Amino acid sequence: MARLSVFFHAFLSFYIALSRAAPSNSEPPTVTKRAAPPTSTVCGDIFRNAELVFPAKQAYDCLTSVPFNAAVATRFLQYFNDTIQFQSNLAYLKNPPPSYQQAPVDLVGGLAHIQTAIDNGKFANEYEFEATLQALIFSTHDAHLNLIAGILGVFTFGAAYDIASVSLDGIQLPKVYFSDDLIDSENDGDWQPSAISKINGLDAQDYLDDFAATNAIGSLESHADFNQLMTSPAQDIQSIFSTWGGNTMFYPGDELTFLLENGTQVSTNWLAIYTYPSSTGALETGGDFYNFFVLGWYPASYDPDATESSTAAPTATETDSATSTADETPAASTSSASWDNQAYPDPDIAQTDLGTFGTGFVSGYFLKQASVAVLSLPSFQEPGSAVGSFSDTVTRFLNASKAAGMQKVVIDVQQNYGGDIFLAVDTYKQFFPTQEPYGGSRMRATGPTNAMGDAITSYWESLDDSYEDYYDFYDDEWMPLTRINADTNDNFTSWNEFYGPHVYDGDSFTTTQRYDFSDQIFSTLSTQDEDDEGFSVYGTDSRPANTTQPMSRGAVAYTLDSLDNRIGVAQELLQEGSDPSSADFLPNRTTATDVWITYADINLRDQVRKGSDTPLQFVYEAATCRIFYTPQTFYNYTALWTYAANAMWNDSSLCVKDSTGYSTTSATNTTAPPSSVLPSPKASVSTDPKIGSIIMNVLSGSSPDAHSPILDAGRPTSLVAARPKNQSKLKAVEKISCLLAACPSTDYFCLKTSLTCDSKTKKAIPGSWCVPVCNPNQGGKVASTCGNSGSCQVLDSTVPGFKNTGGTLSKGRNGFCNPPAPACRTTYKPSKFTSSDVDDALDPPEKRDAVKLL
Repeated sequence: MARLSVFFHAFLSFYIALSRAAPSNSEPPTVTKRAAPPTSTVCGDIFRNAELVFPAKQAYDCLTSVPFNAAVATRFLQYFNDTIQFQSNLAYLKNPPPSYQQAPVDLVGGLAHIQTAIDNGKFANEYEFEATLQALIFSTHDAHLNLIAGILGVFTFGAAYDIASVSLDGIQLPKVYFSDDLIDSENDGDWQPSAISKINGLDAQDYLDDFAATNAIGSLESHADFNQLMTSPAQDIQSIFSTWGGNTMFYPGDELTFLLENGTQVSTNWLAIYTYPSSTGALETGGDFYNFFVLGWYPASYDPDATESSTAAPTATETDSATSTADETPAASTSSASWDNQAYPDPDIAQTDLGTFGTGFVSGYFLKQASVAVLSLPSFQEPGSAVGSFSDTVTRFLNASKAAGMQKVVIDVQQNYGGDIFLAVDTYKQFFPTQEPYGGSRMRATGPTNAMGDAITSYWESLDDSYEDYYDFYDDEWMPLTRINADTNDNFTSWNEFYGPHVYDGDSFTTTQRYDFSDQIFSTLSTQDEDDEGFSVYGTDSRPANTTQPMSRGAVAYTLDSLDNRIGVAQELLQEGSDPSSADFLPNRTTATDVWITYADINLRDQVRKGSDTPLQFVYEAATCRIFYTPQTFYNYTALWTYAANAMWNDSSLCVKDSTGYSTTSATNTTAPPSSVLPSPKASVSTDPKIGSIIMNVLSGSSPDAHSPILDAGRPTSLVAARPKNQSKLKAVEKISCLLAACPSTDYFCLKTSLTCDSKTKKAIPGSWCVPVCNPNQGGKVASTCGNSGSCQVLDSTVPGFKNTGGTLSKGRNGFCNPPAPACRTTYKPSKFTSSDVDDALDPPEKRDAVKLL
């Protein structure tokens, strides 16, 4: 049985030669107006069963039973509209240059269309509203613009069969196969797998192209959209789902049928995956689901401060317990001498704690017959304790490569989503010690940007280096005096010098900034700029040239928590100044929305090349050579690296026809190759006919028939006003930031810790947060136990933030509620799914018989 797969596209990049219909449902839910029974308990059924994987139709029925509240949605849209004013590329998305490979999108205008649909009563349930909003966000093809909130963050969808697209000889156009069939045939060597001809009655390539256009995230061209669906060992080792195999946000349908070229038919069902890692209380109805996942309220019967033995503990705790148990097994041994994946050979050089659940990412390999060394860097996202180990491993790799007589180096960054700028720059400088990366970037210059930057920069200038805030704001986005003016090559001397503004493509931007790499400044550097050659590996059935870096090229993914915190800091500073009214540049972000947001980010800064005004997100940068995956290379990286090295240095005929001759070194030219060799952008089309119709009508501005709101029996229309007095607000992680040590009361302590996770890397994000105080000498009690807020810990000099308290907390308490670590990189990994997990989710069992295809 094929296991669930893992997340995103695959591309192979090198330096020193640096080198990667609307799916038709067999039984669509319905295209008529349908309302779930007011007393539907389908959501409760899911929680009572406490299964991680189950048929997708059950999740869809739950999602469409969740009521829609127009007032809450309207407030949230205004909040989100204020948020995206900081998105750096709004003008270019609406009016992109010819080199851009995706369709234009008016993000602000799209939000206005959604608001009109709300006003006209077009949304029958919360799922329809959230799916429409997410479809708009997906259409930006910006991996730095993300929103995880509401009910669409609860489940993801995927197929039970991983797929891969390979060319049999590297020259023929690729076809799609079941991944396990390819792997098994390579391991056994005595049978030939059959390609998938049709999916749900449609040509397989057409089906997957349309599926990718709807569900892929953040790709700059359709090739990369397609590759997000495919199996990748570089995803497996990071325990990340592919879009096809478990990371699809939109309901894809119920039945899934494959027809193979040899006539074999395989019928199965789409699966849903429950992705919320914490206790919820007993959620029974769609209204309960709305209250918890949209508004952040526990059920009225649930006491979040109750002990584990309390009868108020939620039924869904069984799910949490199962998750915890599953995660404890690998935690016992987080590292090894190699990746536990058959695609990777044993490394010649390996970072300490290398492993899916460890902190190590760097590994090096010597292809001795070819005199080629390979440096594998699947991530730059390291905790502080592992940064030195990362850099040291790169150094050891270079020294060992020279000692072993290696002549060339391949750097494999497949599935690398970025991370710490220090590591990217440090690695670059180890290879090119005399080169200085340019790294130019800029923000949108708006009224709120000006207000925030002026206030925070002025505050920093008033400090000296004896203040902790001096260092906290030293490398802040809103304090540019430690960054370099790209026009003068000197540090900015004032906020006004930085702010500008400068007009490009009808929008206003700040002065282009660069990082002072002689200082310890961290951000994101997405491209290299001296003599690098790009290599791309793809599986699509076409032969055009393609871009060398098909994912987001923005300079920084800025979290919503960070943005809201800095807005609040600026408003607090302005309120204490001579003109308190100047703090009203935006509504108070803590009260601007009722929606509980798990995670969100924006692209705060464009990245631009030296001598160019066009953001790299919209610049076409052709790869030097494009190669197809083959049955021998897609899950055997020794073979892949060897094949790529031969294509780069020995035999250009291995490159796909019409994929060469378009690469440039400096990449300042935005002109793309002729349209005849480029992929055409595909409009996103929802996989569910009903939702698809609503989305397309809303975004096009037309007027579908009105729907009646769905509400559970006995619940008033205004859910916000209906909160019972004894109903607790979520408090397991309050997530009140305290960068300026401004907690809401003396009942809190400002602790430096990690409470949130990066949505792409699944690693903890450091920050400063308000946590409740307590007295460990009195059983850990204040007014109640720490409960979900953590365990009561004694405050001593080992605690980050100790020096700000003098060792004593308010009211004589000498402890704080140490919050549990965020559930990062622990949510439903492919290795946790056994064949029986998937089998149990499929019904009826006879549909699972035709798995081994000969």
